[in-house]
Amino acid sequence: MVQTLPRKSSTHLCTKCLEYSSCAFCSNKDSKYKAGACLALNDDIRKSCRSEQRVWYTKGCPSKVGFAAIIFLGLYILFFSPGMGTVPWVINSEIYPLKYRGIGDTLQRSSQKLEKFM
Repeated sequence: MVQTLPRKSSTHLCTKCLEYSSCAFCSNKDSKYKAGACLALNDDIRKSCRSEQRVWYTKGCPSKVGFAAIIFLGLYILFFSPGMGTVPWVINSEIYPLKYRGIGDTLQRSSQKLEKFM
C-alpha cells in the first residue's frame, strides 16, 4: 500500500494519512514540510524510510507554526501572572464566617464588577 502524495500541503496529507491506524507518513527527502508518502505501518518500510534520511511519523505531523503555540502560551502567562488571578475569589470565599459568607461574597463580587465597569 504505497500512496505518493505530490504537490499539496504535507501537513494536511500527513494528518489524513495518520487517521488510519495501519498507516504512517514518510517525509520528503528535501524537507519534512513538503509532500511525502503515506505508507503501511510496518518495520521494513520504516527502516527503508529512515535509511533514505527521511522522517517517519506515526503519532503527529510536522508543522511550521508549532512555535507560535509556545510563544502565545508564554505571552499569556507573562501578562496573566502579574495579576492575582483567582486568589481574591478563593480568599474571599473562605475569609468570612459561615454566617456572613453570602453577604460578604455578594458585596465583594458587586464591588469588583462595578470597578471593572468603570
